[in-house]
Amino acid sequence: MNLFEYLMRTALCLTCFYVTYRVLLHDKDYLTINRIFLVGSFLISFFIPMLTIDLAIIRLPAIPASGDSVLQDTGMMQMSNAIPTGDAAIPYRRSGIPWIAVITLLYGTGLFVFLVRYVLDLFRLFSLIRKNERQRHYRYTLVRLKRPVAPFSFFRYVFVSEEDIASDDFRHFILAHEIAHIRGFHSLDSLLLRLGQAVQWFNPVTWYYQKAVVALHEFSADRAVISREDTVTGYQQKILKYACVNNQIAFTSSLSNTMIKKRFLMMTTQNKRGQNPIRIIASVIIAAFL
Repeated sequence: MNLFEYLMRTALCLTCFYVTYRVLLHDKDYLTINRIFLVGSFLISFFIPMLTIDLAIIRLPAIPASGDSVLQDTGMMQMSNAIPTGDAAIPYRRSGIPWIAVITLLYGTGLFVFLVRYVLDLFRLFSLIRKNERQRHYRYTLVRLKRPVAPFSFFRYVFVSEEDIASDDFRHFILAHEIAHIRGFHSLDSLLLRLGQAVQWFNPVTWYYQKAVVALHEFSADRAVISREDTVTGYQQKILKYACVNNQIAFTSSLSNTMIKKRFLMMTTQNKRGQNPIRIIASVIIAAFL
């Protein structure tokens, strides 16, 4: 199996898994199960093409050759000996554009660009950690930023501006929201998804994967805050405060999110969910047969 065959098989697996998610689980309030399915199927899709079934272990009974077939085989051997070889063979020359080389160069260029962006985004995060004041706490490390940004987190690091740290919002909901991301290891999902996107940069399904997983991250963090807040409306108003702020930093979980309407809808309907294990079981069975 060459590289292009592997990439196409991986893209096919990703597409099948994502379609399964959209059909069976997308509109259901199974945050943990949906996240496990999405992240798990994303990772598995890169390994399934490597699995091969050796059909040589299946032994078929030998069919005895008849006299006529032996004569036919002898005739075919004589005809093959009559075909000119070596210098007598007709030379074959390839002409035209070397498409394999062009496609390889194109894919390699895209892979290089996305990997460079991956490394640069990580470098930006580590630079923010190194250049700004840090305060270590039991569950997290607070990074105090001097410029106004929407609060965000990366593993155990919580990035908040000095202005927000001094406000009541920081104690009431910002910290609870970001700690929910930290406890859920949401940054790990982002790292794995971005790395997979670099390998499958030509496949738009990987971007749908990332969008769906980020939405699940925000829904679960919102739920953690709502369980502590007195009213949902007050929390929604605080989210709107950061709705127009875009940090443009990858791998991070941020309060600034464009899916405001869907997040608000999830907050008001989360207690009306109905468990339907049939969809979950069907998803697992379909995924197994893929």
